[in-house]
Amino acid sequence: MKILKSTRQELCAGGIIPPAHNSCGSVKALARCMAGALFLLNPNFNLIDILPDAIGFMLIVSGLRAFEAASPSIAEARNRFQKLLRISLLRIAALPMIFIVGDNEKTFILIFTFVFALIETFYLLPAFHYFYDGTAYLSVRFGGESIKKSPPRVITAIFMIARGALNVLPELRYLPTQYEDESLYSGEYRSFKLAELQHMLTLVNIIFTLAFAAVWIIMFRRYINRLRKDETLISALDATLADTPREEGALLLGTLKSVFTLVSIAMFASIDFYADGLNLIPDLIPAILLLLAVVMLYRRGQCERNIIVVASVYTALTAVLVVLNNFNAKRYYAFAAIGNAAALRVKAVQDVLAAIGSAVFILLMFLLCRALVIVTDRHAGLFAEPEFRTKNEKTQRQRLRIRNLIWSCFLLAVAAEAMQTIYSIFILDYPIMWIPSAVLTITLGALTMVTTGDLYYGVELRYGK
Repeated sequence: MKILKSTRQELCAGGIIPPAHNSCGSVKALARCMAGALFLLNPNFNLIDILPDAIGFMLIVSGLRAFEAASPSIAEARNRFQKLLRISLLRIAALPMIFIVGDNEKTFILIFTFVFALIETFYLLPAFHYFYDGTAYLSVRFGGESIKKSPPRVITAIFMIARGALNVLPELRYLPTQYEDESLYSGEYRSFKLAELQHMLTLVNIIFTLAFAAVWIIMFRRYINRLRKDETLISALDATLADTPREEGALLLGTLKSVFTLVSIAMFASIDFYADGLNLIPDLIPAILLLLAVVMLYRRGQCERNIIVVASVYTALTAVLVVLNNFNAKRYYAFAAIGNAAALRVKAVQDVLAAIGSAVFILLMFLLCRALVIVTDRHAGLFAEPEFRTKNEKTQRQRLRIRNLIWSCFLLAVAAEAMQTIYSIFILDYPIMWIPSAVLTITLGALTMVTTGDLYYGVELRYGK
């Protein structure tokens, strides 16, 4: 090890490879991949994912993007994981379905769970296949000791298939089966519901998912650590990437596309609908989506850190409101509806917190819109040359139109959030206020899609694909 270090110092001194403090990009990228894998370990319950896979996929995509230029297989793996990120976000958006469907329509939960498990497994298997192919290729091309470590392909395939199948298993309780009642010798059949095995199926899901996950993460961690500790591989890879021209425009477009998609979905998902006091589409969903969006913007240097702080506060506050709303709806809503003083006081506390959350949301939207205006000024335009962008009249009209659309979105967001807050406060007396609240929110989502689409197109005109 000392010989390797001294040799590396000589190479750095000779300018053959970059110094150590500049060659940690690949190490950090592999660490992000490892951190993202941790979010895939927990068992899921129908559409509920305690540790969202979306965060894990976002970390993996971020890590793979750092060295995808060195291997086409890594680039393909990043593409597959990016699709999995979108699928996971759709899964989060579909979460309210488990609250909307009635008792006689619970088979829809089984269908949704099965479909998402099937699609995720369909993409996970080739995603890790390309990841292992790419890293194995890099080990052979640049590596030293890491060549001796084979990728854990088999256990990865077993775990990815098992996690999808085990996720569906507890939901089989919604699938009725039949058997012959031999005690009556009547030849008649009576319904046997798998709901009687609900706890056993859930326990099987938890135990076997954690067992497979433990084996997989140990082997995956060993593989990643072998790559990270191979100084020959890391040094050569970082030197190669440093000499590889990076298309910053393409990277920026990829980030902005994901950001604009998250923001558009978040605006649609911010709609409120109360049934027996329970908000069926909790504000935690758009809060998480907005937090992911601003983190991606910040990582690309397109916004300041204060917007992440506000988004984090809003996410934490909405999480508290979800818990309170769920607890209060079950215990106090019926009493509040008949004017019980204690129940009304509990509802008043929730209304105050909701009003504070609305104020934080408006602040977050202001900071986000201001950041997008800066993106417009910095990037939107027909040509890359700054001196031409400031003189071209068509470019100026385009930038002004996008800026006006952004601030129109902010004003509409304020109006929609105010109406939603009023609706939640007066839900007992005027439930009909859901209609104007929903109309404003849907309009906000549609306008956001148009605005972010125009902004993305403007940036695309400058950088191209």
